[in-house]
This record gives sequence, structure tokens and C-alpha cells, in this order.
Amino acid sequence: MNNFRIFESDDLSDDEILDNLLSILRKYIKNAGFEPYVSLEDNSIVIQFILDSSETMPSIMKVMNLLNKLHTDILIQYQCDFDLAETTDDRPLITAEFFYDESGSSKKGKKKPDDEEYFRDYSLPF
Repeated sequence: MNNFRIFESDDLSDDEILDNLLSILRKYIKNAGFEPYVSLEDNSIVIQFILDSSETMPSIMKVMNLLNKLHTDILIQYQCDFDLAETTDDRPLITAEFFYDESGSSKKGKKKPDDEEYFRDYSLPF
């Protein structure tokens, strides 16, 4: 017996869709082995990771790879900003803010480091 229901676009409100997305993100992060801190702030999805006070490079890279995978697989039309900080008890805090790109150009038209124009835009002082 199939327990899945196909929803019509009119069945869910925007808030329900966002709540559903946040729930999926929490499950995805938890399955990757992290405690999920996912919230919605000013129409942006904010994901925070509180790390141990002495983390190794592989564990930090695991967080960054997870965020990259979220960005490329689930949050395709979102742009992402990162912030590194410390909590009040001096633990590292990585915050990723995903905000919706209404133009849909998150992957289109961006210059890549292997493009000649990319390097021409950055002049060296010497």
C-alpha cells in the first residue's frame, strides 16, 4: 500500500512549504551526524553548527561539505553567506544563511576562478 500523497500546488500554504523544507533540512543534518540548529529568520534559512572547542580540520571540512551538498542538492536557488564566530563559552560557531535568489541566477553567469575575466577583475598592487 502506498502511503505517499501527491500534493497539488494549492494544497499547501507558503508557510507550510517552508516548515516542510526546514524539517527536511533538520533530518538531513541529523542523519549526517550533527545536532541541527535550523531556523527561519527574515525569509532566510539559517543553519548553525556549534563545534567542540578544539576541532580538527576534517570535522570542519565535514561541516563545509555538508553545507555545500545542501546548497547544490536541496537549496539550489538560494545564495549562501557564511559567518565564523565564537559562542559565549568560546566554542566555534559556523553560521550559514541561505537566502532566496529570485532571479534564479545562483549558478548562472557567475565567474569561476578558471575564467580569464575572473583574474582580470582583481588587479595586484605591484
